Amino acid sequence: MKTYIPHSSTATYPMRALDKLFSYAPEIARTKWRHGWVELGKRVNYGRRPYEHDWDMLIVLDACRWDLWQEYAPAHAVAPMFQSEEAVYSCGSSSDEWLLKTFGQADDETVAETVYVTANAYTHLLDLDRFHLVEEVWKYARDPESGSVFPEAVTNEAIRAYRENPQKRHVVHYLQPHAPFLHCLDRYASGVDNQAIWEGVKTGKFDRQQVFRDYGQNLQTVLNHVETLIQNIDGTVAVTADHGNFIGEWGLYGHPSWVPLPTVKRVPWAVAEGKSTDDYELKQKDEITTVETEEPSIKEHLRQLGYME
Repeated sequence: MKTYIPHSSTATYPMRALDKLFSYAPEIARTKWRHGWVELGKRVNYGRRPYEHDWDMLIVLDACRWDLWQEYAPAHAVAPMFQSEEAVYSCGSSSDEWLLKTFGQADDETVAETVYVTANAYTHLLDLDRFHLVEEVWKYARDPESGSVFPEAVTNEAIRAYRENPQKRHVVHYLQPHAPFLHCLDRYASGVDNQAIWEGVKTGKFDRQQVFRDYGQNLQTVLNHVETLIQNIDGTVAVTADHGNFIGEWGLYGHPSWVPLPTVKRVPWAVAEGKSTDDYELKQKDEITTVETEEPSIKEHLRQLGYME
């Protein structure tokens, strides 16, 4: 039987003294502080490498903190499906770092047996020819205004890829719970930069507790799709995250690369056993296509999501 440890989420405890101190620090001091952690992170290397563990399908929830998972996953219908859950440390503090360490540093034979279905545009950092198959859902199934990649499209293509390649290992990378928050896109509307949500928390424009609740609702939204995947594949399913997200801890916000602090690296690792019912009705790709993407738009898409400064 699973046990959930009572905790106080980031949304509910008062800002710590260090966080408050940084709220008064000039921006140049914040920048030097962040860059200092980055330089350390390039020398301090720790965290779970997914290929070192057993799974048939790895579901990656983008920017899912462990305390967010603790707060919101138990209330979802998928929760009883998990046979084990634990907090682990990711090998990265951002998607690009995670991808390079997970795939870029894996051996060719292992990657060649992998199908990667992804809503994350950092695939441009990888040699996609090394994979058995890569499906870049972000290129054609997203909201052009907010940059959100629709989880329904990721689920559809993940099930299609599984049915066509049942003997391969599958990695399914959703954008959620990473901002934008699908249920309240207008609440944080800020042009094309979803990093503004975290900047808004820093400046006091947005309420920290409200943001955490919306962050949690975005997790619940994607858990609907995790449940669907578990019900439509056979084999071991591991659910994790590529990284977490700072909400003021250590004076940091978002998820800068190469930062070795536990706040942004502590993520869930939940395991379930998939037993396919084969009742999912696949849609044709033209039914889920929303935009036509050219290569130069990759940077703009990443900027929308707050990944590029």
